[in-house]
Amino acid sequence: TSSRNGPTDVVDANDLKFVAFIFDGHWMRYDEIDFGEGTDRLTFLLATGDEGGTIEIRLDSQDGEIIGLCRFTNTGGWHTWQSVG
Repeated sequence: TSSRNGPTDVVDANDLKFVAFIFDGHWMRYDEIDFGEGTDRLTFLLATGDEGGTIEIRLDSQDGEIIGLCRFTNTGGWHTWQSVG
């Protein structure tokens, strides 16, 4: 299951599904995810025409322990996708 505050699900003309309109203070939660033993990296596929930002990865809640940060910069446009992790 999942829940969120702010972002919107989008499906484009090529049937690509993604989350859009994520702004400072928005959050998403996914339950019952097991990354497996020894996982030490997450990779995000993202696109932005803005200056970039930081994704915080937290345990258990939106105020939970920060276990990782993913910093990203402008990818060159809203449909210019890059893997960041």
